[in-house]
Amino acid sequence: MESISLLLFKEGFTIQPLADGVSPQYYGIDENLVWRNGISVPAAVNHNNYQFDKNRIDLLRLVITILSQPLFYAPDEYLLVLNPFSTYFSNKRSKNCKNLFVSLINVIVSYDVSGYGVPYLSAIDQGGEQEMLVTLAIHLLLILIEYKPPSLDNLNFLIRGGHISLNKVFQYFMMQSGALKNNNEGPMQVDQRIQEQIIEDLTSNEFFRLLRVIHGRMNLDPLYEGFTKYFQNIIDTNATYLPQSLNIIPFYQEISILLWRFMTLNTHVFEDFTERSDFHQVILLGVIILMDQSKKDPTKSNLMYLTIFLLLTISASRELAMNLNSSFNLSIQLDLVEMKGASGAKNYVQCYTYADLVFVSVYGLIKNGPRLLRPIYKSIIAILSNLAPYTKSLCKEGCDGLMYLV
Repeated sequence: MESISLLLFKEGFTIQPLADGVSPQYYGIDENLVWRNGISVPAAVNHNNYQFDKNRIDLLRLVITILSQPLFYAPDEYLLVLNPFSTYFSNKRSKNCKNLFVSLINVIVSYDVSGYGVPYLSAIDQGGEQEMLVTLAIHLLLILIEYKPPSLDNLNFLIRGGHISLNKVFQYFMMQSGALKNNNEGPMQVDQRIQEQIIEDLTSNEFFRLLRVIHGRMNLDPLYEGFTKYFQNIIDTNATYLPQSLNIIPFYQEISILLWRFMTLNTHVFEDFTERSDFHQVILLGVIILMDQSKKDPTKSNLMYLTIFLLLTISASRELAMNLNSSFNLSIQLDLVEMKGASGAKNYVQCYTYADLVFVSVYGLIKNGPRLLRPIYKSIIAILSNLAPYTKSLCKEGCDGLMYLV
């Protein structure tokens, strides 16, 4: 596992050679090692070194494979079985842990979704290695963020009980930190203070912690720009006049999951994103499009649930609710009731608001959506309850929908 951690940032293999006299920082964030520009590293040395992408892809596939142990257990055993590989890679004492975290996020946010902006270009350019690298980066980041290390009592029980793989990880960190010292006249001496720190560190997930503490304009700006590019792609593929001239990103479900985790785990991200003036025009609209497309497709029921919970999360923002009073005039085909505008309005296009879109979408979801949504009707209605105090007006269709829900 240590060899993989080092290969992920190996000179001439996954990164360009370091300058003379420059030593890599294995336990911090090193701009000479990070793969792309983005959070923490606005100008990464390796940003344009795409020749290493194939090696990076192979290594990410390897890491995902060795972290796939939970796939072979039943759901009720998932949290009961310890994965020593996840314990190692998500621990702050593993080499290049922070470099890997920053590299994965920066690969995601720096991906050029639009390409050259030429219609039907996707017919000859399928994304190639860069798209595959982004897909694997999202998968690995989600896997490591969601890993739940054992509790302190459970960890002590496993170590004393002789859990082979966990003991190897524990002994590796002990040797690496100098907690074990050779004694020529007897057994090895143990530094109890360092040992207690290592055991405590084994109960925490560094990837989870790092995701929760992202803050500051230098980090939030590239993060927001990265997410808006993906959701703008979802909008563009549904608003184009040329049929199938643009392809939707193949990993839009994973991007939605990642956004939801950022919004629920990091208050800085939630507040900054929802306060932006174009959040409702790009991200919120993209989420509504995904929800509309998934409600009548049984194979996308998980995406439907995800978009509902994502809407429920972001609807808690007062700033977003107030911004929804702005006009909505995009010609996007949605499976909604026909919106004809407010009574007596001469310019029907300008009288619609994003609040109208949300209310009519929720109404259509309950009226025309699958019956399996019945257990979460209260959560769906809570979206409207969060937005209602700040909604200045509703179109006729939105009012009819509210009366139907009553």
